[in-house]
Amino acid sequence: MGPSFILLTTWLVEKLSRKRLVRPTVYRLLARVSGLLLAVYVLAKAVDTLVWINRTSPAHGFAASQYYGLQPFGTWILFAEIVVFGLLPALVMLTPRLRAHTAWLIAAAALACCGVALNRFVMTVQTLALPTLAFDPFLSYFPSWQEIGTFLAVLAYGVLLYSFSFRYFNLFPEERELRMEAAAREEESALAGRSYMLPWNYGFVWNEGHIIFLGAFYAVLLAITATLAVAAVRSRRALLARQVESIRWHGDFSSLPTRDQECATC
Repeated sequence: MGPSFILLTTWLVEKLSRKRLVRPTVYRLLARVSGLLLAVYVLAKAVDTLVWINRTSPAHGFAASQYYGLQPFGTWILFAEIVVFGLLPALVMLTPRLRAHTAWLIAAAALACCGVALNRFVMTVQTLALPTLAFDPFLSYFPSWQEIGTFLAVLAYGVLLYSFSFRYFNLFPEERELRMEAAAREEESALAGRSYMLPWNYGFVWNEGHIIFLGAFYAVLLAITATLAVAAVRSRRALLARQVESIRWHGDFSSLPTRDQECATC
């Protein structure tokens, strides 16, 4: 996934900054390395899956089909992980004719990254959701808006760190040379009034990509700030009203087993 993720992020930064950062040969090299690594992984994954289906699972008294009997986790998820998000992008990246087109490379890199995310989903969410015993319920969970905001804040922090590195470090050595080659075009764009410098946003351009990205970033930042402010106000009110012990009791009560909860209410 590493070369595919680098390929995808570099292409995205090029689109947002409207600058050529690397030459097309860099994309093709990254795609070739990623295709080779992905092909080896798909081969190992296929062999491991076949051994698990024919030997490991039957040896423990379970048929492999039992793991995919509950919806929505059907056999399609195994097919998607190995074929759609594994074999397909590997073939695209290893085919010279397809590798010569940036659109195919970006689509293949996105599929490879989605494949890693799906693999983690299968190894964590699916295994926790499926019931272990016959009387166990099928577990489901949806995060709260605070958890979603925290997750988006981590992504925003990563984007901010990448933006800082892009601004002050030499991440792309060929950028200066490519910028000199496109100096005439950039000068015309500047004269046309399409490129601006805003505070804390180096190279900002009034286009859909910058507006959506910065809008989402500042929206997450505002949500986190509002959450912290509301939590601070409520905590102060609880302290003044001497409700700390009551809040602590309710928090401990919800984590007790059902039998202990009934005894506590008696």
